[in-house]
Amino acid sequence: MRGTVEIKNGIYDLLISGSVVVNGTDSTELTLTSAGELQPLKFIIKFENEDTEPSRPRKLAKVVDATTLEMIFTNYNNSFGSFAKEPWYLGSIINRKLYFVYVIYGFANAKIKKIDYSFYLGEEIVNG
Repeated sequence: MRGTVEIKNGIYDLLISGSVVVNGTDSTELTLTSAGELQPLKFIIKFENEDTEPSRPRKLAKVVDATTLEMIFTNYNNSFGSFAKEPWYLGSIINRKLYFVYVIYGFANAKIKKIDYSFYLGEEIVNG
């Protein structure tokens, strides 16, 4: 017998979550497909480092096209993990707000990064 688990965290419904170990010098592509969505959504994750002090972690999102978002994480090298203080609003999917929650583990002098990620559906989008 095979079962399923539905997870709700406050107002958020978990869409999908996972963990991946990547070569931080290469870009990583996550493609999110969902029933009811016309096209898959692609998320390109890139890592950058600054040599300046203080080198605080920060994130930036760039729209590549209608279905692709590039997420740039700068200075994510903490072996204890770096993360956002709250869910990161990315846009909407299947008439609900889409959020990204993550913890990124980086290692000094290493190319490898570990990403624990979750995509959550939030509030329903009400169109006028």
